[in-house]
Amino acid sequence: MKKGPRLVLEHNIIFQLLSDEHFWELVPEFADLREEGEEHLAQASKVLRGKKCNGCSTLKAVLKPFTEKFTLRIASLFEYDKTRLTDLRNYVADKLGYRPKEILVYYKDLSGRTNQVRF
Repeated sequence: MKKGPRLVLEHNIIFQLLSDEHFWELVPEFADLREEGEEHLAQASKVLRGKKCNGCSTLKAVLKPFTEKFTLRIASLFEYDKTRLTDLRNYVADKLGYRPKEILVYYKDLSGRTNQVRF
């Protein structure tokens, strides 16, 4: 597979991951987040169809709680066992049709500070 540019894993990409029903089986490191992810996907889909709710008028706003949990999980996996991100990296590469030079993830740590992980 050819190498491609860096990919920033942000809310739009996470929405696409959640939209694939096979994501959870192909990237088992996140399987325990499936129920919550599917709930956020359902709400995000409503917003994209024009239905508004209190405090969730954009895709980014609806996905924010899940995005923060998902990206914090990536940071934890990166810190403790980088090899556990291999399935995610391979999944993303298969969907894109190329292997990103790196995947960049911005996340908020438990103190609320924004950090980044590159893998």
